Amino acid sequence: MKEHSSPGRIRRFVRALQRADTSVKQRWFFGSAAISFIVVFTIWVIYVSTTIVPLSENITSEKSDSFGSTFKAGIENLTRDLGEKYDTFKKNLDKNIKTIEEKITETNTITIEGTDTQPFVPAPLENVPTTPLP
Repeated sequence: MKEHSSPGRIRRFVRALQRADTSVKQRWFFGSAAISFIVVFTIWVIYVSTTIVPLSENITSEKSDSFGSTFKAGIENLTRDLGEKYDTFKKNLDKNIKTIEEKITETNTITIEGTDTQPFVPAPLENVPTTPLP
């Protein structure tokens, strides 16, 4: 008895699948796509879980802060940031207004100078002898 090799089995399966109905082909397609998705997703989850440190190890929160102190610190940060933004806005606005005023008050001077040379006069053309055509 002759043993069947694995590549021969695969070829027969592929040929049978090629000859099968469309519904059988679709079932095999969606099944293999689902299995591929599950494998890739599992590998991705394993990769992410090994490379990302859990958040509980990174967070060192102190529960002693009260709501009032946290709120006060937030308001202080907000007012400081708004003050810096206002100062920057005011400086830029003043600079732009000054530039616009300079452009408005700027005058242009046009100077037309005469030339000392004669205007263009073409040189006389030399006579070209006429050639009779045959």
